[in-house]
Amino acid sequence: MKIYSLRRIILWLAVILFLISLAGLVERFAFGYGPEFHLKPKFAHPGDLVLLELKGAGKDAEVSGSFDGKVVKMFRRGNRYIGFAAVPLAQREGAVGAAVNINPPAGKYAAGGNNGPQIIEIKYEIKPKKWPVVKVPEYPPLSPEKFAKYAAEKSAIKTALVTYTDKPLWDKPFISPLPELFETSPFGENRVSPVKTRWHRGTDFRAAEGQEIRAMASGRVILIGDYVFEGKNVILDHGLGLQTLYMHLSKISVKEGQMVGRGEVIGYAGKTGDSTGPHLHLETRVDGEAVEPLQILELSK
Repeated sequence: MKIYSLRRIILWLAVILFLISLAGLVERFAFGYGPEFHLKPKFAHPGDLVLLELKGAGKDAEVSGSFDGKVVKMFRRGNRYIGFAAVPLAQREGAVGAAVNINPPAGKYAAGGNNGPQIIEIKYEIKPKKWPVVKVPEYPPLSPEKFAKYAAEKSAIKTALVTYTDKPLWDKPFISPLPELFETSPFGENRVSPVKTRWHRGTDFRAAEGQEIRAMASGRVILIGDYVFEGKNVILDHGLGLQTLYMHLSKISVKEGQMVGRGEVIGYAGKTGDSTGPHLHLETRVDGEAVEPLQILELSK
């Protein structure tokens, strides 16, 4: 009888160990035999948005990233971890470093059977880009009152661009803010005046006066205003340093602090601020850096 009971205990222990091993195999098949880290696109230019993507790390791992020495905030999306990095407009050509740090939860193995932290490093190529150049007249001097208003507005935008929620506020791919996109002034254009050269940090799109402007993704309204140069504008925080900006609106239909859904109307196109005609000036920012606004449509899928 004792031998029979001992055999049953051994049998049950074997079954439990088998189930534990099976669970491990399932996790490995679901998340890969080992971590796979890559960047999209395959190479970038100054002003580009870059996606860091990690597969095979396991669903409970702690993952952080870096790009060219700057922290990239990674988060889980489906069976992968992703994060966004910006290549500054003034970035020089050449290779930069990108990396992910993987810390499996205590008592669990990482995909591929590794029990300890892992670091995966790769080199990423930045290629040169020739920007369009257009000559523009210099702005006439602002009155003391208007200059003071401009300075306060500039400070408010600067603060907004480094203020964000510490988690992603979007869960579906970004969409266009307009039904059709007809570019009238490109991102990165060098606007050369007799005094200085300015980057065009967004893209201008044709829009009829009063046309609905929709949020590209869910997020929080972090700033609204009626500014000297930007006109009536809205800044949306999508979390973890990712933001979209909408400028020269004729009317704003949201309030600061409000949560908005993807595709929700946030305002109407206009020609307020420094504008010669109705249009939408659209920007995408990552940790304050301006990137080509529409790349997020593909990279957020």
